[in-house]
Amino acid sequence: MIAADDMVVIHADFPGHAASGDFTGFEIIRLCGDEVAERWLALQPAIGLPTQTDAPDHAEHPEQTRLSRRLVDYYTDNVLIGGNLPHISRFIVTDLAHHAPGLGDGIAPLCAVLANRLMCYHNRLLTVAEGEFVLTVCTGGVHDEPAVFYDLYRLDLAMIVEHWSVTTAVPTSLPRSVMQ
Repeated sequence: MIAADDMVVIHADFPGHAASGDFTGFEIIRLCGDEVAERWLALQPAIGLPTQTDAPDHAEHPEQTRLSRRLVDYYTDNVLIGGNLPHISRFIVTDLAHHAPGLGDGIAPLCAVLANRLMCYHNRLLTVAEGEFVLTVCTGGVHDEPAVFYDLYRLDLAMIVEHWSVTTAVPTSLPRSVMQ
């Protein structure tokens, strides 16, 4: 769990969340005083995923919050959204530990997916940082289908060393009750 200002991010497993089985993902809560003002849940099936929630349960270096946020925002805006892939090694260690579906460890699998435009980031919507952990929420696409990317990073010595992600599809239409 990380928190900044009025935002709380929980990264967890959700066993038996739906009839189809176990899920893993992020719950993002915006508080207004002591009340929950908004809540988002981004889940994906946990079957066949590397250990998603195998991480410390809190930030151990709160003094790194500002630097961690600035580095991840710059990486997101310039490398993921801006497509400046030659600079990726300025932000990520070569032996990056991925806890993301379909990506092996290391920087090479991520570079291949981004270079082939299989995943395209378009806009950063939210950043929540605490200590060495930073979550970003971005819109974009996967195989030309609209998607939202939830990426959690752990930094060490001002470099991204670990990455967890959940990617959700954007529905083509929203239920009427959501739009009222």
